[in-house]
Amino acid sequence: MLPIGTPSPVILLSHFRIVFLNLNKKEYIRVFCSFGHFPPYMYSTLDMSLHDRILDLEEQTWRALQTDGSALIPYLTSDAIMQFPLGLKVTANSRPSVQDILHSSAFVPWRTFRLKNVDVTPVGADGAVISYRAIATRASVDPKDERDAEFDALCSSVWRKDGASFYMCFHQQTMTEEGL
Repeated sequence: MLPIGTPSPVILLSHFRIVFLNLNKKEYIRVFCSFGHFPPYMYSTLDMSLHDRILDLEEQTWRALQTDGSALIPYLTSDAIMQFPLGLKVTANSRPSVQDILHSSAFVPWRTFRLKNVDVTPVGADGAVISYRAIATRASVDPKDERDAEFDALCSSVWRKDGASFYMCFHQQTMTEEGL
């Protein structure tokens, strides 16, 4: 018997949907919370390959950035480094800092994104590098321009394991020729 006030398993399960995928003739089951993703700490209960786990986390970061910058924070280590086009490098101690950038009212959420040519490479037992081409759109920073701004870049992130979960400790973007 569950204590009073504890949601029943049926109610808890109503917040999840299960998607069956057949990739490369292997059967995978992905479980998504009703709000779109599992937080990183939930992955200790899922049996996924390193490639699928890191790719799913990377896609979650992009989905998080479709709402606002601060939605990325639960995925980051406290010492995360980010390097963006035009020479912007942000850390916990830089000015502006990672937190400043992600909490900024000037942050413009992504509208769409697609990751292509994805590679995941293990880095020892406790890390992985993911690299890919990102094609995305967001509202223009010019309020008079109704067209979406297009983004086309080669991206890489480093994910470091802390306990049973992975967190992003580095992210870098290099604009492609098409993105310039």
